[in-house]
Amino acid sequence: MSTVPPNLAISFQDATVLLNGHPILEHLDLDIGSGSRIVITGQNGAGKTTLLKTILGLVKPSGGKCFLPARYKARGSIAYLNQESIH
Repeated sequence: MSTVPPNLAISFQDATVLLNGHPILEHLDLDIGSGSRIVITGQNGAGKTTLLKTILGLVKPSGGKCFLPARYKARGSIAYLNQESIH
């Protein structure tokens, strides 16, 4: 079992996420420190939303690990607002 430093907020270790059998994120290794501010950019379909949903636990990696400490899982620590079209 690996240990995660206390200053680490989010950690992906060789994470792969499949949606409908297609790889969206492959072998992702990423560490984000506590207090960091990051920007996620990319073209449509690049996996930005999948990355956020994986961090929040709404999507589970099919391989590897995504770690989010319990202190960030508390209500109000992280928010996600789904984009919906209004007609």
